[in-house]
Amino acid sequence: MSILPAFLQPLLAAYLQPVLHWLSERVYADLLQQASGELLVKLQKQLDCAPLEEACAGFHHASGPGAPATHSITCLVRATLVGALYHWSLRELEHQIRFNLIVKWFVGYALFEPGPDHCTLERFELWVCEHSHRAYFDTVLRQIDAAFPAATLISPYAARRGR
Repeated sequence: MSILPAFLQPLLAAYLQPVLHWLSERVYADLLQQASGELLVKLQKQLDCAPLEEACAGFHHASGPGAPATHSITCLVRATLVGALYHWSLRELEHQIRFNLIVKWFVGYALFEPGPDHCTLERFELWVCEHSHRAYFDTVLRQIDAAFPAATLISPYAARRGR
């Protein structure tokens, strides 16, 4: 038994996806106002993932599962960064993307959109380790150095680079 009157059901069915998109945007906007001090909210404003996305653009294969791509490179890059930041296992990362709204928003999924499972995350991580591991490390450290120049004076990484 539906709570909607019968005359509204076809109308809602016709516009369900735009309504869900609007609702997702509305919930995230309210959430972000309350969570302005959260690390991922602050990181969203500082971190430029474009170099990482370019380095990982070759990930998706042309046949088999995931063709066409189910999850964007942007989301997979951000998911990998969050997992590394919080030292989460792939199963924990899958869980956090599914149920933690701040993580889901940061990674790039709409409220009702399913995130990647741990197998997809593992395939992406293995591909990154094999093809563009240095891109992750160097890009993130370069951005940290640029955002906090005074801190790099005492950074062991900066000392090894001869600063």
